[in-house]
Amino acid sequence: MSTEYKIKTFSVLTEKEVSTLYEFCRSHQTEDFYSDLNEMKKYYSSNVLNKGENHFSLWVNDDIKACGGYVDLMAKEKNEIYITQAFSAEDDKKYWELLYSNLLSSMSKRLNPAVLDKVYIKLGLRGKSSLIYSWSIDENFIEDFDMLKLKYVLSKASTFEDAQNLVYHENLSLETWEIFRDIHDKAFVPIPNGGRLDSDSYEEYMTTVDDTTSNLIYYYNNVPIGISIFAKDDSEIFLDALAVNPEFHSKGYGKLILKYLSGNLKTQGYKNIKLIVANNNAPAYNLYLKYGFLLDKIYVKWMKKSFKK
Repeated sequence: MSTEYKIKTFSVLTEKEVSTLYEFCRSHQTEDFYSDLNEMKKYYSSNVLNKGENHFSLWVNDDIKACGGYVDLMAKEKNEIYITQAFSAEDDKKYWELLYSNLLSSMSKRLNPAVLDKVYIKLGLRGKSSLIYSWSIDENFIEDFDMLKLKYVLSKASTFEDAQNLVYHENLSLETWEIFRDIHDKAFVPIPNGGRLDSDSYEEYMTTVDDTTSNLIYYYNNVPIGISIFAKDDSEIFLDALAVNPEFHSKGYGKLILKYLSGNLKTQGYKNIKLIVANNNAPAYNLYLKYGFLLDKIYVKWMKKSFKK
């Protein structure tokens, strides 16, 4: 039987192939991959991955051998392209080499050569990625930074109420959307691995939100100072984002929001808060450590290499 290699974008996969891709990723990502198939589908078909056009999988005789996608939303602004969700069968590096070559080809077609001349490729490794890691070293990638998973036990939190000065508004409206997006982008665009909100409009963003997600805007003396995005599980909270408007940095508002948030979550019966932070984002990383968050694990190891090389 001859060997047939096919590379497919996520946007053209059949439902059966999507399920096969999901199981392949879960087998390489351990417990941190999406717990629900629909969560994976939502992310892989989102604007982050160009509606599925920037995610590729390599199939050999209908058996998946490698996959990965790239995020180029900040290529012009920050000279960075992120390769994410990168997984490969561990028995032969040629599978990943074929997939990676296709990723580079797709980047070259989408982006202006003048942009690519300045771009660094950031390769995110997670889970069981030993083959891709050793390959990246051979290909002269260097270690850039780590995304760390931190955990805070809410039994340590004190009840905190300051309704007169600090309040939050939930359930984003069309009117508060611009405030929310403005604070998010001002806070996250300048930091390592940061970027803008993926959605261009309120309507588009709300399609990504379900009843487990909370989007909060925090006001201090009626002035919007920060935001948070978190997902609720049975006993845990995953804090996807916490940001303070840079105009109010170094005034203690980050700690104030954490104290307010953790106190309220404790009274609601939640046990833990988990989050992901880059170890080279010193202000945020130090804030969480000082507040009492502890290292759970290295979530993603990021490697980098100039596109030209």
